Amino acid sequence: MMPFHCPIESNEHLLGWISRVHLLGGNLKFKHTARNLGISDNPLKSCNHNEAFRDGLNLLPNLNDAFENHTVFALWSLSLQTEKVLEWKQCNSKLVPSGSEPNKFAFHSSWKYCPECICEDINQHGHSIWHAKHQLPSISHCYKHLTPLLTDRVNLRDLRTASLPQLYDVLTPEFNNERLMIEWSHFILTIFDRLNTNPALGEVLRERASSYLGISKQFTQKDKPTVVNIQEKMDKEVPLELLKYLFLFYSQEFKRPPSVLWSTLGYSVYEKVKHPVYWLIILFWLKDKISLEI
Repeated sequence: MMPFHCPIESNEHLLGWISRVHLLGGNLKFKHTARNLGISDNPLKSCNHNEAFRDGLNLLPNLNDAFENHTVFALWSLSLQTEKVLEWKQCNSKLVPSGSEPNKFAFHSSWKYCPECICEDINQHGHSIWHAKHQLPSISHCYKHLTPLLTDRVNLRDLRTASLPQLYDVLTPEFNNERLMIEWSHFILTIFDRLNTNPALGEVLRERASSYLGISKQFTQKDKPTVVNIQEKMDKEVPLELLKYLFLFYSQEFKRPPSVLWSTLGYSVYEKVKHPVYWLIILFWLKDKISLEI
């Protein structure tokens, strides 16, 4: 009955909606709400595909609509085989590995919001919502207003202990090259929308990238020098500000050099779901060299 009594809003993130149901329910602890809804008391993090995510999807009447309009799931089409994507969207019987590598990423993975969207949401709904597109991994600017998204890495990591966006007032982030970050955000949104329309594009883009770079799916350790040379070319052509924003190993000293290409194009999608940000930065680099459409 929850979709009837507390309908999910357009563009609202699935887990943000569950958090709103919890707040309206008046329970002090989320575990009580979870028990009442029949869902798992797992963390409510924007890119998690855990038990709470799976159970929350089952609260909505249309799985396909829920996946497409209320989650960031489409980006995982860059890592999963097409049949796997369709299986998850149709059956929702398995968990999607998050591919999270917090020790590698420099960007925040906490929930984000846009101040201008808050005002619009309150005027339209009477309350603010956690927008799904604001939670795309590594996105920095609002998809509607192009304003910097605000977040707090401590208070907004898990919505089980958080509130609606309208109750937060955090500092606006500063970017050395805001134009570049807006371009990056627009690129993420473009790929996301295309994958939402046709998940098969993810597999196509992987093939195109590998083919253009001349990197075989079956490459072995002896091929690593070739990949390292291509990686050096990528590092020179992609703005360093963006690489530092995405990955810690571009701003910290590591024993081994960065290996985005080696760790992304060579792994088996059946063994590990690579986080989509790895594929996104490769495609961003190649956006003028290969077609990004189906």
